[in-house]
Amino acid sequence: MTVFSLKQLLRIMVTILAIGLLGTYIWHERDLLVSAIQGLSPASFLGVSLTFFCQWILRAKSDQMTYRAAGFQVDSFHVFRYNNIQLALNYLPMKAGTVALALNLKKFHGISYRNFVSIFAAQNLISILVTSLLALACIPFVSTDTNWTFALPGILGGLIFISGILLFAGDKVAFLVKFFGEKIHLLAQGVAVFRSHSRTGLMVIAVNLVSYLLAAWRLEVLYQVAGVDASLLQVLIISSAVQISMLFAITPAGLGIREGLVGLMSMALIIPGSAGIITASLERLIVLMWVLIIYIFNRKFDPNSGTVHAESNSEL
Repeated sequence: MTVFSLKQLLRIMVTILAIGLLGTYIWHERDLLVSAIQGLSPASFLGVSLTFFCQWILRAKSDQMTYRAAGFQVDSFHVFRYNNIQLALNYLPMKAGTVALALNLKKFHGISYRNFVSIFAAQNLISILVTSLLALACIPFVSTDTNWTFALPGILGGLIFISGILLFAGDKVAFLVKFFGEKIHLLAQGVAVFRSHSRTGLMVIAVNLVSYLLAAWRLEVLYQVAGVDASLLQVLIISSAVQISMLFAITPAGLGIREGLVGLMSMALIIPGSAGIITASLERLIVLMWVLIIYIFNRKFDPNSGTVHAESNSEL
């Protein structure tokens, strides 16, 4: 068995396990989820929905500025559409959404796969660094489970250290260059875009801050719907789990991984883990509803933009 096929087999096994565990848990706690859905008032639903749209619009503008800083002309409207396609198709295996995003950017705007990966990696690391810093700053002001007193700040501190090294000195550390090879050089290429265009870099940081605060407020509302009174500082820390889940992009759209991390982070802050999983599941149901609605309109607007063909991978 080749290394590639072994990785694919492990990915499939983890996906089946994660989705199976999440599905089993949701079925077992279905009354809690149904109760949370029934307790979601129209005002709360509208407020939660608006946070998603604000995040998507901000991301589209941030991405547009980043692509333009890298020398590519693309407008916010098209970026918004491509990002929606990514969100929808990421629920399919093999990161179909990210592949579709890369293909659309190359086909319609001439952004090569190399350029896309470099920018995408740098953006994700900036997001992880920003959210981890904020989460770590909140820890001294909340109560944590005794078993997590040192583990939680240790995990966040480790993420800050690793993402900081990768962003600011990745291509200068011999060990990293030797271990990651071309990936480090791609990341350095993406980071260079933000270094040479400080306004764009600040815009990306600002968008991450606002998106992080919106996600935290959304979780606070949904925790209340689930019957848990979680403070803003607590949900700011828990929201970092969503960013951490990006590091484990194993299952489609992080199914099971994100919910598990939110539940685990909730327990670390002395909040019932069941409430965390139910809250994360409710959030996913709402976002998936809007993603699919926009995706349907996307396909009607341009039927070919949301399609990933089997032979497309060879074009990247």
